[in-house]
Order: sequence, then structure tokens, then C-alpha cells
Amino acid sequence: MDKPLPSDRAVEIALIANIFLNNDIIADCIGMLKTSDFYYNPYKIIYSKLLELYKRGIPIDLLIFKNSISEETLNIIGGITHISEIINSEVSTANYIEYIKTIKNLSTRREVIKACHEALNMAYAEEIDIRDVIDTLETKVLNTSDINKEKTVDLEELMSTSINFIEDGYKSGGQLLGTTTGYKSLDNAINGFVKGDLCIIAARPSMGKTALSMEMLNKLPNGKNGLIFEMEMPKGKLGIRMLASRTYINPQDLSKGLIKDNDFKVILKEASAMACKNNVFINCRTGLSVLEIRAEAKKIKIQNGLDVVFIDHIGKVRSDNPKATTTDQIGQISEGLKNMAMDLDICCVVLSQLNREVERRTDRHPIMSDLRDSGCIEQDADQILMLYRDDYYAEQLGRKSKSPGVLEVLVAKNRDGFVGKLRLYYNANYQIISEQPIFH
Repeated sequence: MDKPLPSDRAVEIALIANIFLNNDIIADCIGMLKTSDFYYNPYKIIYSKLLELYKRGIPIDLLIFKNSISEETLNIIGGITHISEIINSEVSTANYIEYIKTIKNLSTRREVIKACHEALNMAYAEEIDIRDVIDTLETKVLNTSDINKEKTVDLEELMSTSINFIEDGYKSGGQLLGTTTGYKSLDNAINGFVKGDLCIIAARPSMGKTALSMEMLNKLPNGKNGLIFEMEMPKGKLGIRMLASRTYINPQDLSKGLIKDNDFKVILKEASAMACKNNVFINCRTGLSVLEIRAEAKKIKIQNGLDVVFIDHIGKVRSDNPKATTTDQIGQISEGLKNMAMDLDICCVVLSQLNREVERRTDRHPIMSDLRDSGCIEQDADQILMLYRDDYYAEQLGRKSKSPGVLEVLVAKNRDGFVGKLRLYYNANYQIISEQPIFH
């Protein structure tokens, strides 16, 4: 090869600088860039070490990086002076996605050139069958890009994958396909929170959407991790609501500190149990976009493992296209969240408001068309759960409740099975949702 292989030293330096300036950028690199995609050896070494530190959850700066490598390796990459020059180079972190794409594109070009060069040498060798030359070239070129991991398969491979899937379920004794919701009746209906699925929990205000999501998080078993994006309340209030259902103390009393002396022992015990379990992550930033939610979820998954993400609620997620109609914005958001669930191999549980049409009907039970700006939500969702409490309307209308303490869960859509009504029990005073009535 007479010509030098395609590369761009400045772009590789710029991306490394970006990662030092904003460690979370590396979450987008993972899955798109391998260490071998860098052309220049010093930056391969630096990127590999940055990946290692990030996966261990260690914040990255110049001093930490220097202390994490040997003196010999430091000399190979140009010494501390060169690292300082990279970090202090005037590059904007706004363009890091383009840097990733450029490095990957150049890496792919180099692989294609190498494959063609190897095939060319083979073609000159008369003792090699030309069919082998073609086969080698096709194989190497087709395997140069692994950006899209999901490839087209034939029926033979599809059936093999499906049989393995069924066999795994058989070996596990028919256990849940997904992570338990914390409620057996709901698990039986939707098979738990299945990775790759988008599950919508929809209701009018005060029906119990947030309470149900809190209970589901509380009931996550050891070994399963959850993340909640709570955009309607600060983290202090969120923690109090989670404690209320475990301590049987009214959340308003907890917030005000209206508790008895002996309540402290119970509060500290339950708070300690939750802290030791340490399998729930909380983000209470408001106005996050799908891309920001995805980046944070990916970071948690890389560093800790992640099974379920809750988002409260879809109407609070910021659209990347503010000029679009509300319906189009919600559609883009729901599609983005579904793609996130599949790409990160997690279940995404999204809370959603219902429109006011419910209030205009004699029968206030929700139906699919009540989903606010909903056409795309209905299309993208794998499961849609709708909540109804007759207690709420009885109080509003000054009548006797037909189902005291009952929280009806209508499985309005389920790609994989049961559609119908389930019954849970809701104690609004303590934010407790259970399968059996406790007290009302």
C-alpha cells in the first residue's frame, strides 16, 4: 500500500480531550467505538484506560489518570505534558458525536482497504482458488462494521434462536421472562418487566400512578436494578413516599416531622434496609430529553447493571423538536423511549396522563382513546396498564364507593397475552398498594 491509511490525529485528540472534560461522553463511545478503532497507538492506550476507569465508576481527571498507569506506559503515550496538552486543547464538547462517527468511519475505511489489499495478493497467487479469494473478501468487508449489531437472519437462525429461548424458559421451570413487578397477578398477566419492552402506566391524576411505580421499585428483588427519572417532585419527597409504605406512617406526617419518638426506630430501620439493598437509582432533574435520559441510563447500566427504568411522566420529557405539534412531540418521545429499551436491553416503564374525556363520561373507567396525544403511544407500547379507583370519584361526587380500597388495573394492551382487568388494593393514607387488603 503506497498511500498512507486514512486517519485523523486531530479528531482522535479532540475526542480524548472531550472525555476528560465530560466523563459521561464515554457512555456514547461504548458500543460505537472499540480501542482498535483508534489509529494512533498513544490514543488507543489512553482510550482503553479511560474505558476501564469509567466502567469502574471512577471520576476521570489528569491526576487520577496519571496514577492509574505505569511510568513506562506514561512515557509511551508522550508523558504527562502531552496529556495536559490534550486536555487543555481548545475543543468544544458539542461536537463529540461527530468525532465518534469520524473515528469509526476512518477505522472502517482502513479495514476495507486492508481486506482489499489481502484479497489482491491472494488473487495474484495462482494456487489459491478464486472462489476462496472472493469468499475471503466478502467475509472481511461484511464484517468491517459492527455498528448495527442486529443483523438480518434467515428462518433457520430465527427458529434456532426461538428454540433456545423456549428451552431456557423450560430449564428455569417456567419462571418469569422479565423482572418481577412485585405483584403476582400482574406478573402472570404481562410476564414481568421484559427487557426491550415499553410499558405504559396511564391514569388520571390521584389514581396512584406514582404510588404504584414507587411500590414496584420498593419490591425490586436483590440482583435487579432500577432507575427512576422523577420529574414532578424533589428527591427528598420521593424518598419520603418510598418510606411511607414501609413504615406505615403518613407521608405528610413524615414530611412535617409529626412522628412519635418510637417511630424513629422504625424509620431508621427501614431506611437502613433500603440503603443496604442499594439497587435503585434516582434522577430528579426536570425537563430531560430522551437523549439525556438514554445517556444517564446507559451510564448506570455500564457501571452498575440496569433492568428497569421508570419515567414520571412522559408529558415532562422535553422534545427535541419544540416547533412540532404536541402529538408529534409525544410520538417522537415514545418512539425514542421504545428504541432506548431495545438498544440498552432494559424495560422502560413510562407513566402517562389521560385526557379529560374520562371526566365527561358517566362510567369513568379509562379506555385506550383516553391516552393524551396518544396515537403513537398506543402504537409503540408493548403493554398499556390503565388505573382506576372508585374511591376517588366517590369522594369527588359525594357518593358511596362501589369498591372501597380497590385499585383496578386494566391491561388494555399486551403484545404477549392477557388483556383484561386485575384487582389490587390501595391505601392512599400510607401509599401502600398490595394484592390483599390490609386496612383502609
